[in-house]
Amino acid sequence: MQSRLQIRANNVPLFFGWDDLRILLREDYRLWKQDQRHQQQHSQSPTLTKDKEGKEEQPSLPPKSSSSSSMLSRYGVFIKKVSLGVGQLTKVAPTTILFHISQPRSLAEATRAHLHFPVFGTVAPLVQEETPSVPAPNASTDPDLPEPTPQELLLHLLRQCPNLCSLDLNGWSPEDEHAEFWKEIAENVMPRLQEFVIRIVYGYPATENLPNILAAVASCSSNMRKLILPQFEKSLQVMASSGAQGGVRRSNEEPADHAAWSKFMKGCVNLERLEIVLLDRGWTQVLNGSATHLRSLKVGLIYLSDWHLLVDSLRSGHLPCLDDINFCFDQYGDGPLVTDQNVADLISAGQVGWRSIRLSELGPLAVEALIEHGHCSTIESIVADETVHITSDQLRRVFSSSPNLHTFVTLDNEPRTIPSLVQFSVRDFINFDNDNNDDTGRHLMPWACESSLRVLAVKNTDVPRPDITVSYYNTPIPEGATIPEAYPGEGLELQRRVYERLSRFRSLEVLELGHDDRDFGVRDYIQNAEGEMIHNDTEDYQYSCVDMSLGSGLKALGELKRLRRLNVARMATSIGVEEVQWMTQSWPRLEELNGLNVEQEEQHAQHWLIENCPAIASRQFKFSFDWQ
Repeated sequence: MQSRLQIRANNVPLFFGWDDLRILLREDYRLWKQDQRHQQQHSQSPTLTKDKEGKEEQPSLPPKSSSSSSMLSRYGVFIKKVSLGVGQLTKVAPTTILFHISQPRSLAEATRAHLHFPVFGTVAPLVQEETPSVPAPNASTDPDLPEPTPQELLLHLLRQCPNLCSLDLNGWSPEDEHAEFWKEIAENVMPRLQEFVIRIVYGYPATENLPNILAAVASCSSNMRKLILPQFEKSLQVMASSGAQGGVRRSNEEPADHAAWSKFMKGCVNLERLEIVLLDRGWTQVLNGSATHLRSLKVGLIYLSDWHLLVDSLRSGHLPCLDDINFCFDQYGDGPLVTDQNVADLISAGQVGWRSIRLSELGPLAVEALIEHGHCSTIESIVADETVHITSDQLRRVFSSSPNLHTFVTLDNEPRTIPSLVQFSVRDFINFDNDNNDDTGRHLMPWACESSLRVLAVKNTDVPRPDITVSYYNTPIPEGATIPEAYPGEGLELQRRVYERLSRFRSLEVLELGHDDRDFGVRDYIQNAEGEMIHNDTEDYQYSCVDMSLGSGLKALGELKRLRRLNVARMATSIGVEEVQWMTQSWPRLEELNGLNVEQEEQHAQHWLIENCPAIASRQFKFSFDWQ
């Protein structure tokens, strides 16, 4: 993916390639410097003229900014948001830039790039096409003007954006040699921001002085709503020492930057969103004193001792508006770990209804607290990397009583030694009424989230599949992988009811019924039917699932006109060409179809999709390994 600058002008995002951006800013910087020099000459050597009566006139004034050669000085007023990485303004070969794949565009094409600002219905070019000559990327047309540093180019851009509201800086050095750079941002840029983000790559040689610089000179705007702060060297040391004792700190020493952040945060009286790397006692004290409007809190790592402090803060009313949490907590240390009961205590301590919950792990006690304390009436999003021992009935209760739920994800598509264990049993998912004992005549109970749900990622199981006689590898089915029918045709009837339930989610955009969570760090291989040695795919492969074929009732999902992504990875499906054709015709917004195992009928479906719909992405989830 090519590194890009994102500029938002009047809510329209604009993107520039890496080399184009440096050329454009450098040229604009040169023009701006020439204008500054021209203005200085006018002010130092005024030209006196005489009028018709022989009286001396006032010296002529330098050009106003509106007539400046610099495009940014004229149109920077329309820029509202800047997101910029230091690598985009650094003179290095494209092949040495991390994640840089495509080559930058030509210089000629770069000079024709436009900043699209809706100024009275016109389009204003940053570098005019009729400009006779444009400097080469690594040379300057003015011998007296030294090559600007990335910091100088960024400051030049920011100086021309008086209405800037959002600034996202990625990878900019916090070392002492750049202290003046950060001071100018703190003094002249931050007071007008509503969103401020600093991202420093882990392991970067950081300094403890940056928090002090920001706190000493920055006047945080009362309009600040979003703040994302990096982790500094001292905090990383404390975090490491904390983990050595399994969540119990070796001492009461806190990172030195807490006093600075505490001072800085006092100005952010209306802050609504905060993201930090480590939540500890010092940060808890900061939040207790200046986070009365905080709604969203994201923490990269939190240990058990500090978890208790956060729960106490919630219970004491110090975070009265907090309704959105995104926490990663220690799950594999040697000492005391955050348990399901600890998570339940946090959920129970919420002062307002929870709106969004994203956690490393979510268990049955936490889900029960969510239900029993009435948070289903407000919850909009639940995302958990691991969900252990949550019952199918609890899932049914959440879905049936959450009118605002739009995202429910328990599948993260990451390899794990302990895979996600939550499964939505077919009868709880269908949720029949109690008026009739015959499955064919019973109605589905209405769920509160039928009109709101947009993202669903959960395994649906316990569907009898008498059509499955061998495994994916053409070997005997693993014991317990399938269940028998209670009566002939039960499997097909239950599949049709699953489709009926799914069809009620008319706003659904993402449907993931399967995923790949194998741990490829374990060298466990098996020989498939073609004699290839591939990773053992038997563990947690879904056999008791919907077939996703037209014969099983797939056409009921024709109501999902907003569907963009479907994932059936590691599921016993039989999707053929006819099914894929129907999907592409019935779901006009389809962008991804993942999980075709490229066996038998699905092999033909995959080939048809590639040839006829190349714009639709498709990952096969079939992994082969070279034994050499």
